[in-house]
Amino acid sequence: GEGMQSIVMVINQMTDVDPKKRPTAKEIASKLGECIKLFELQECGICMIEYQQKKMVLCETCNNFCCNKCFEMHVSNEVREMTEEKLHSLGCFDKGNGCKAIFSNQIIASSVSPNLFEEYFKKSEEFIEKKLETENERKLEEMKRDLLEKSREELAFLVKRQEIVDTNYLKCPKCRRVFIDY
Repeated sequence: GEGMQSIVMVINQMTDVDPKKRPTAKEIASKLGECIKLFELQECGICMIEYQQKKMVLCETCNNFCCNKCFEMHVSNEVREMTEEKLHSLGCFDKGNGCKAIFSNQIIASSVSPNLFEEYFKKSEEFIEKKLETENERKLEEMKRDLLEKSREELAFLVKRQEIVDTNYLKCPKCRRVFIDY
């Protein structure tokens, strides 16, 4: 596999005829370390099958691994159960043991099928739009209440003003016009 090809490549570089093209001991150690990681196996926390680490998702909070297949099922279940309150909180596959980690959209996108990520993203957008719509409706109602209250205050002010005008100016009892000269 890929690990063997990497080791063969390092050996070919080490045995190059031209000494200037040969890697240093530090470079060899680094490259071999990377090659060894390709062979390291981890057990999936869900299905208990061992996989290469590169084919798994790591929760950096609880340091547990999950194979991509199980992670896909986990994300699918989370999407199905997604609510407005759980928006942007696709949690760790080991939350049953108390892990509260939340996976980023980048980790989700790189670990699940494009169709599943699109479903997750669309459902998130729907909840965001719904939340924004509800918030906008609430703000609109609040603005209407404030405007109505100000209108009532202005009306009360105009009534008081009219009362002051009525008491300060002499008016004709029939037509209610103000006498100019009196």
